[in-house]
Amino acid sequence: MYATTILPDDDILWTHVTSPFVTANHYSKIIKEYRNIDKNKFDSLITVSQLKNFIWNENGAYNYDRNVNKWPFTQDLEVLYEINNAAFVCNKEVYKENKDRIGNSPKFFIMDQIRSIDIDTMDQFLFSGENIKKVLLILFKKMIKVLHIADSITKDSGGVGEVIHLIHKSLAESNLIDSLVVCRNDPKSKSWRDLLLTNNKYKFIKK
Repeated sequence: MYATTILPDDDILWTHVTSPFVTANHYSKIIKEYRNIDKNKFDSLITVSQLKNFIWNENGAYNYDRNVNKWPFTQDLEVLYEINNAAFVCNKEVYKENKDRIGNSPKFFIMDQIRSIDIDTMDQFLFSGENIKKVLLILFKKMIKVLHIADSITKDSGGVGEVIHLIHKSLAESNLIDSLVVCRNDPKSKSWRDLLLTNNKYKFIKK
């Protein structure tokens, strides 16, 4: 594999850009889990999500016996694991021996359904995009509060307010927020302090 020709003789974490809800914190946990696995039992690690639903194929029920129970409780179903492509971790030697990104006995790192989203369809792309916008808007509002505190302390009505304006402008131009910032007290005000600072002086207006 090409990866073995460009990477050093060490452990390799293979990941995809189509896992938008896997953060640096998750990758740190994945690496820690891999480093702590029993190397006598496992030779690699893959991220998965659990499936405990009624799974069928063309021949009928796959993970339960309808001759025994047509509709068992879902918690009693056989657990299946779906590889979510968030991360594959193994040593470079495994790549060479197996010509694959996983070994013969991988350890499962279980992730929830949201973190396991691997964008492969337009529906998944749209769902992920809308939720990322919501997260960024929450972060933006938190940044506004922090900058307001800094502005109150420094009494700098220009610098900090200008930073807030640039943040908002960037989000608006990126279509991350569909809004205009207005001042309740004075809509014609030119002051970024009046326009953007404190929760009781600005609000988001839908276009």
